[in-house]
Amino acid sequence: MIQVRPARGSDLEIIAMLASEHSIKSKSPAQCELEGFLVSGFSVSAYMNWLPFIAVAEKVGQICGFTLAFRSAEVPRDMPDVEQLPQIATLDDFLLIKQVAVDRAQLGCGVGRALYRDLIERNAGLPIYAPVLLSNKRSIRFHETFGFHLSRNFLGRDGSQRGLFLLVT
Repeated sequence: MIQVRPARGSDLEIIAMLASEHSIKSKSPAQCELEGFLVSGFSVSAYMNWLPFIAVAEKVGQICGFTLAFRSAEVPRDMPDVEQLPQIATLDDFLLIKQVAVDRAQLGCGVGRALYRDLIERNAGLPIYAPVLLSNKRSIRFHETFGFHLSRNFLGRDGSQRGLFLLVT
């Protein structure tokens, strides 16, 4: 059984390790296609600053995934690609999913689905946005299974093509 709970300070090393494990810099193109990837890499201290916005999934007491998601008023303005938010900032409130990562050994076992079900349930009634690199086909398919659709394309700070995916709950 997968349990989703708020992250604690003692979880941060594992969260940073999971994020690092999914960094695009540490994967081959074939691994990126099979497993998906993260572009943003953050330090343990950055995750500590964002602790209230992180949820973790546990299976048999072991952390096997996490999400980092901000309500509109809480989004750090210096975070990469936040400059794209003015297009959605006219909304009263929304949720922005910045990261989701699942332990490689747990891919396809429902961890990501449990994390997203929890996010959607806790934020019922809010539009939920997820920026995704258009080359990250696994992530796009995952978001589409939850009903997200491509709202708009944009260029990331690094020049990569990204899509802003939207779920209206």
